[in-house]
Amino acid sequence: MLRSLLLLLLVTSPIHADEVELKNGNVLQGKVTDLGDTIRLTRNGSSMVIPKSQIHEIRPGKTEEERYREKAEALSKNDLEGHLTLARWCKERHLKNQAEEAYRTILDIDPDHKEARTALGYQKVEGEWKTFEEIQKSKGRVLFRGKWVLPSERALQLALENQKLLEKQLSKEVRKWLGRVGFHSEKIRKEAIEKLATIDDPYKSEAYIKALTSSRKEKRLFVIRELHRMKEEGAAKGLARRVVWDKESKVRSEALSALLSIKNPETPLFLAAWLKEDSIYARIRAEEALGQFSDIRPVPALITLLSRVTRTIKWIEQYRDQMMKTLRGTLLLRDGRRIQIPPNMLLSMDGFAPHDREKILLERDTLIASLRAITGQDFGEDISRWNNWYRKNRK
Repeated sequence: MLRSLLLLLLVTSPIHADEVELKNGNVLQGKVTDLGDTIRLTRNGSSMVIPKSQIHEIRPGKTEEERYREKAEALSKNDLEGHLTLARWCKERHLKNQAEEAYRTILDIDPDHKEARTALGYQKVEGEWKTFEEIQKSKGRVLFRGKWVLPSERALQLALENQKLLEKQLSKEVRKWLGRVGFHSEKIRKEAIEKLATIDDPYKSEAYIKALTSSRKEKRLFVIRELHRMKEEGAAKGLARRVVWDKESKVRSEALSALLSIKNPETPLFLAAWLKEDSIYARIRAEEALGQFSDIRPVPALITLLSRVTRTIKWIEQYRDQMMKTLRGTLLLRDGRRIQIPPNMLLSMDGFAPHDREKILLERDTLIASLRAITGQDFGEDISRWNNWYRKNRK
């Protein structure tokens, strides 16, 4: 702070101000006020206090403000050229207030003086000098938060602010009562549902969508049914996740019903995104759900997955056959080599547990059923025919 004031007084002080020479050699300029053991040095509203013990010499002078006052008092009231020269002198020295005072004096002498009018912010409109404020008012504008706007613009801004405040208050109320929907107490749950029913739907949708991930089953079911009733398109992505990942079959079923009712055109793509999951159960649920929508956009992903699954099934069967096949005490390996099996050795080599194989077969059947439902065709495991159909029917 002290360094900033020193720079200000060193750089911007006028030639004719008081000069204060410090013992370190610095010379400061400004108006000096004696405070006893210290002085106050002031310039354009900024000041600093300096101990006299640091001062080598004070050389009195006049500030530009004082010089302006002397010049103004020396001029005749009707000396237009003198006041004009003084106004320009003030502008050169960035004495804004003093320049305005000088220009106003000129207008007292000559009300139509162009330079004075322009310097004071006037504009000539239809032969009459007007201030910027007068011009804005003549256009029907009002000053609102530092800007000139139409009354309708001000009203709109205030309405938007009030609406935003209302939304904030109602959102808080929604979160409060929604938090009680999952309570075990039937009385509390009933009260919360009744309170939420009194709030308009647009103020509830965001909170309801966020609540889809609640750990409470009853709360998830409540918001799913409400979003279903509201036909809230923005909930489609969250509902698709519930269809695939919710651990409760009731919740999954209700979420799918809601999606079918809401009819967000992006829903099939939201579901198709889960076909890349490692979890076979997640994929199967996504595949089953896609079969409920007559949208061919996910068909390529379903075909690709069917191709991968059928190859896996064939590999399993080949592996089982090769590993278990014996010819006269010889084990036939996949690469064609034969290994002699000791006569007292019992073989029981199944590379896949039965339930793993069943899951893969279930996914194959689900994929084929979904493709059949979407396309109206039945090509079974024939990947080539599925691809040909899609190429002919894609948009």
